[in-house]
Amino acid sequence: MPCYVVHLSSRDGLTEVLRANRRGVPLRAETCPQYLLLDASRYGTATGDDLDEVSGYVISPPLREVADQDVLWQAVSDGSVQFIGTDHCAFNVHGQKDAGGDDFRSIPNGAPGIQLRMELLYTYGVEPGRISLERYVELNATNAARYFGVHPRKGILAPGSDADVVMTRTSTTRRTRVGGSPDASAMSSSGARPPCSTVSWWEINRGSSSPAAPAVGRSDERHRPS
Repeated sequence: MPCYVVHLSSRDGLTEVLRANRRGVPLRAETCPQYLLLDASRYGTATGDDLDEVSGYVISPPLREVADQDVLWQAVSDGSVQFIGTDHCAFNVHGQKDAGGDDFRSIPNGAPGIQLRMELLYTYGVEPGRISLERYVELNATNAARYFGVHPRKGILAPGSDADVVMTRTSTTRRTRVGGSPDASAMSSSGARPPCSTVSWWEINRGSSSPAAPAVGRSDERHRPS
């Protein structure tokens, strides 16, 4: 079974994943939006005292250098990194992150990431030509469905597959802040395109997306990851 490497953040980490692959070790790798878009300069200087600002970026692994970002973008493009993920660990700066005081080791660790994951990847990946639209779909849906053993039920638009669809309006822009914490965010995007709607297979089959519709579910068998 392939091993899943989470939160890949650096050139060194990618080097070890590729070295293992060459030896025949089946590793799959995930990175996150913050490691593609933010760098260690967010931590300020050794004499800086704006802990409210810096605490929003206390995550694991920590933010790396710009050179690491460049390597990760190339890996996302060429398929060396197969997933864009997030554990979405959201904390407020005031009342939660600031509980650590002057000791960063006591600051609640993590940042939100799921809200604009797809939008950021489209804005900074597809639009500048770093990745193709096909790669974008693989990173967000197809590869995960295959790895976790639910493809082709999930991860593809095809006859017999669930019609779980995200429709995105690419002709509009908005400015938003997302990341570090709900009230002091880490990632800013002036070009993220918000999904205009999401549609599930149940809504299509039943013809309703009303929250008052009765709960429904189905247990899908998983097969061996690939």
